[in-house]
Amino acid sequence: MTSSERPLLPGPWSVFAGALHHIDRKLVEPAAMGALNAALGTYLADGGLDGLEGRVIRVSLLGTPWSLDLGLQAGRLERVTSRPAETELTVGPADALRLICRTEDPDTLFFQRRLRIEGDVELGLYVKNALDAVDEAMLPGWAARLIGLARSTLIGDH
Repeated sequence: MTSSERPLLPGPWSVFAGALHHIDRKLVEPAAMGALNAALGTYLADGGLDGLEGRVIRVSLLGTPWSLDLGLQAGRLERVTSRPAETELTVGPADALRLICRTEDPDTLFFQRRLRIEGDVELGLYVKNALDAVDEAMLPGWAARLIGLARSTLIGDH
């Protein structure tokens, strides 16, 4: 079989986005929230997201059933179900990973309309800018290694 006859496999982004449709959110959300708080622990302790205290944002992955309403309570990001979100940040799964891996700038995604902010735009821009300010050196070793692995595996061209 020549290389031109081999079936093309879906790219890593397609596989990642497709997998999200089959993952039970109730199993993943507690672990994801714990990992998010652990990864951002120093940043949160330094007040990096204090402007989110008492507010609710929704983060949604475009083209998937995944969205999460978040707020800051007592210095920790918490899932909020008691109040509606004031703003929604929507990004595709591939771009979400690019943001996490720091291979794509949030401003670039925002101006290219690949990162959408709806509702309270000021709050959305605050969160976008605050998270952009997270330095990878502030992350615990495990989080930095996981990001490095994702960067090299999923974004091999960077």
